[in-house]
Amino acid sequence: MAKNHPARALKLAAAVVALVGAVVFFVLAPMMMNRVVLLHPSQDVWLWPSLLYIWLIGGVCYVALWHFWKICVQIGRDRSFCMENASSLRWISLLTVLIGGLLALGAGALVLLEMTSLLLILGMGLAALAAWVVALMAYALSHLVKKAAHLQNENDLTI
Repeated sequence: MAKNHPARALKLAAAVVALVGAVVFFVLAPMMMNRVVLLHPSQDVWLWPSLLYIWLIGGVCYVALWHFWKICVQIGRDRSFCMENASSLRWISLLTVLIGGLLALGAGALVLLEMTSLLLILGMGLAALAAWVVALMAYALSHLVKKAAHLQNENDLTI
């Protein structure tokens, strides 16, 4: 029974992240964009494209979180080192590369359109860099889990 505790804690963390993400992507972001439009009425044409961009990033984050949930399920089944987890980690890696790319492209678009502040560009750049670091770590973990799964399969066959 004790082996299920890490899976439960990880699932709880995933649920909290999902709830916080929902508030950020679907409550705070629209409120902030509406405030920008109120302060700069000439920018109202960018309200929906900006929200769609934010929601696209949020959607990719939720797909990555779903893969994390699948890993939690396997951990709960005492199958931490399995090919499913290696695959999910690889997907998380690819998705976080995409998130970083979307953030970098968005920052570049804001610079080209001269619609931003230095602080926003810096924040988006740092977020893109953080996404790429997470992608690298997830890719490395995917490789390690894949090797461990192969070793575990070999050991299961010898027993």
